[in-house]
Amino acid sequence: MDSWNPLHLDREMKRIPIIIAIPAMLLSSPAPALKAQPFADEPVAYNNFITSSLTKIVRANVDFILFSTHADQAEEVEKRRLQVIALIESEIPVIRESPPFRAQTRLRDETVNVLLKYLDVYETDLATASKLSRKSKHSVEGMEEYLSAQANAEERLKAATKLFSDVQKKFAFDYRLYLAEGEGDLYESVEKISKANEYSRKIFLVFFRVSKPNDLFMEALNAGDAAAMEKHRLDLSNACKLAVYQLRETGGFGDDMEYNSSVRKLVDFTAKIADEKFPLLVDITKRRAALSKADVDNYNAVINLYNDEYLPEINAFNDAGNAFMKRNL
Repeated sequence: MDSWNPLHLDREMKRIPIIIAIPAMLLSSPAPALKAQPFADEPVAYNNFITSSLTKIVRANVDFILFSTHADQAEEVEKRRLQVIALIESEIPVIRESPPFRAQTRLRDETVNVLLKYLDVYETDLATASKLSRKSKHSVEGMEEYLSAQANAEERLKAATKLFSDVQKKFAFDYRLYLAEGEGDLYESVEKISKANEYSRKIFLVFFRVSKPNDLFMEALNAGDAAAMEKHRLDLSNACKLAVYQLRETGGFGDDMEYNSSVRKLVDFTAKIADEKFPLLVDITKRRAALSKADVDNYNAVINLYNDEYLPEINAFNDAGNAFMKRNL
């Protein structure tokens, strides 16, 4: 059979840079503009100085999480994790060695405490996640373990940010300061990002649970193993049925159903081709020793259908994921 060639798929996750606006939690005073005074005696300037360090870390953390969630470039993920660690380590002495504010050290000391918590997460939890990422794409269980490790690390980072937010609000209350116009609460922003990431992980896992038996079917096809093809075809069909249920249960992110709908479209196409077209490939593979021209034509028609429709659906899914993050962060 002259046309029996391995099927090479290009399913690389496309990336679009996403710029996240993280508020610096800047404070203003209801009083007229402050006169020039020693730095440590200006509550607004003191707060904004302390806050600037944590804001740098939060921005770096968000960039890292967005990059690493679905990345398959383990070396680049590890490189970026170490870069965040270096940034945290450079900011800790800046805050730790700053003067107290009117003998009050809580804002300074708690900020150092929060930075140390961030550092611990990056040196332990995210180091574990980085190791898990290296095998995450090889199995559903591996991907679930990796994303779970990421989610746990994110929860610890969110809790640390909440601690800082509470301490800063107490400082603002004590000195009659208020949030500058147009600024948002740092913790609320981190929580919003966390919720979007949690939803994105759920949707991605639905896709991944379908993609694995599909990949295994294609590997068996390339190997000419009809028995393995049929096993993985049935697994794929069942995975699609489960995916439909999971997508229905997950629903949208609030009113936003676009990411969910993109996966549903991909799942529906995959289910149809698994049930209606892949059996033909299994049958032809069984009879590959003696095939007619019609067999070859039918085989190639299925492959062309797969390439012409399935792969664009993968790209549409990738684009929908990027668009979801841009809309909701």
